[in-house]
Amino acid sequence: MDSKNNECLYIPEGFAHGFQSLENNSTMLYACTLKRYQKFERGLIWDDNELNINWPNKKKVIISLRDKNNISFKKYKTQNNL
Repeated sequence: MDSKNNECLYIPEGFAHGFQSLENNSTMLYACTLKRYQKFERGLIWDDNELNINWPNKKKVIISLRDKNNISFKKYKTQNNL
């Protein structure tokens, strides 16, 4: 996506997702289907070896404080009996 095409991406409820901006001064608009309940939020470590995501830029990564506490996919599977 870029600033010229005005496209969006819909991610269905319950799907894990992540993004990486490759440009300075990027804006992301994030909407939820229901009221946000912070105590139910959970996330996976962005560079988890098992997920093996090929991120375009692994050197200049800025991670939010919330996301720094995410868990591994292995731990997620154990907690959810998967």
